Amino acid sequence: MGSPLSPPFPVYGLADSFTGPRWFKVWNWWRGSERGRLWHVGLGHGDPNAGHVIVHTDAKHWWQARHRGGRPRSNVTDAARAALLHMNDLAFPPDPDGRRSAGFLDEDHRAAELAYHLAPPEWTPQTIAVENQPVLFWTRTVNDAWAAVADVGPVAVGAAGSEIPLDEHGLRTVNDRLDDYRA
Repeated sequence: MGSPLSPPFPVYGLADSFTGPRWFKVWNWWRGSERGRLWHVGLGHGDPNAGHVIVHTDAKHWWQARHRGGRPRSNVTDAARAALLHMNDLAFPPDPDGRRSAGFLDEDHRAAELAYHLAPPEWTPQTIAVENQPVLFWTRTVNDAWAAVADVGPVAVGAAGSEIPLDEHGLRTVNDRLDDYRA
């Protein structure tokens, strides 16, 4: 099945060194004054039921930098929150009855605050290749899962995963290869 969308901004996925399955996780349109304008694409890499990476690409629009709840937002806040929430899902899987641990609830409640404040000690700077060029990401690890966030020119990128290290593959734009991702 081909790509369900054609983003007007660069969308990132794992570089070609990753040879596993690729799939669409999510895409979102802004529903306000820019009705129908695509602003977010999340792409999966690997086995959705095992080790995998989700790469979130957010277009940076004026409404992202507004204050929310009295706090200033950065252009990467939404990408950071998406990455943190996915990391928490991987770090604290539900028990057989579908219940989540206290650790999951604690991290889930902290995700919004952590997304607003990318700095030590909660976040660690790490250089990751984007289009074969070094880019500073802020990374966080909980249990065996990780999250990484960066401002990459016209977009913000947030990634989360387990078992597949982001720094081993790096990122590249995949707009020309979105048909490689199953919908």
